[in-house]
Amino acid sequence: MDSNIAFSIFGLDIYWYSLMIMTGVVLGFFISTKLTRKRGYNSELVMDVLLLGIPLGIIGARLYFVAFSWDMFKNNLDQIFTLQMEGLAIYGGVIGGVLAVLILSKWKKFSFWDVTDAAVPSLILAQAIGRWGNFFNQEIYGAAITGGIGGQVGSHLALFPPAVFIDATQSWHVALFFYESMLNFIIFGILLTFYLKKPGYRGCTTWLYFALYCFIRAILEGMRLPEYILFFLGIPVSQLVSGVMCVIAFGFFIHAYRKGGYDAKEIPESYSLKTAAEASAEE
Repeated sequence: MDSNIAFSIFGLDIYWYSLMIMTGVVLGFFISTKLTRKRGYNSELVMDVLLLGIPLGIIGARLYFVAFSWDMFKNNLDQIFTLQMEGLAIYGGVIGGVLAVLILSKWKKFSFWDVTDAAVPSLILAQAIGRWGNFFNQEIYGAAITGGIGGQVGSHLALFPPAVFIDATQSWHVALFFYESMLNFIIFGILLTFYLKKPGYRGCTTWLYFALYCFIRAILEGMRLPEYILFFLGIPVSQLVSGVMCVIAFGFFIHAYRKGGYDAKEIPESYSLKTAAEASAEE
């Protein structure tokens, strides 16, 4: 059995990468449900967002990858969407998810920021867990680590997880997936703490997520091997996007924080924790 296959059920292979992603989604659902309850929403809201957000997220992640790898697909359009797609970009997935929330918030008349603030801690946790799928796929790594006798690194010098042994190159490489995963766990803690400490600061948690995540991506993307980087005018696309987004998001975070967050919006009855009778009684 291949190392990237977790187990098989009735002949169907279940891959570690998929297992990591699904674990993140399940945990994210429970955490987002808990956080939206703190702003008065029931679990129906999170479920509706997931039902639209997951497919739009996958589509967005795929289209983003295809857009910056067009030479691979221009003569193979039938390979853009297949059951065994290889190549997804996290930024495209985030764009798809944001689009789903925007569509639903306009349709169902709930606060866009209430949902995104509750979603981003779950999102970064899912990303932290999902990065371990890259370990099993032997991807998302940096330059080879050299040293020791004859330029070779012994196992006592390059130990997992700071460095990872890649079968294709038969050498130790900087384990970028590990560093990003650990940094994502730290960001999760920061976002969750901020959300709980400043529950009324709508929009701030969302912008803080983009600022922090884009900051670490701007650093780590420059450490990836050139053959695994998409370039635009000689600049790594992900690094360029990350740097620009980090500055923009931090600016919006400061603006939103100074005004105490964006204005609250009335919760639709279908998504409210309180029944109409309870709300009237309180009034």
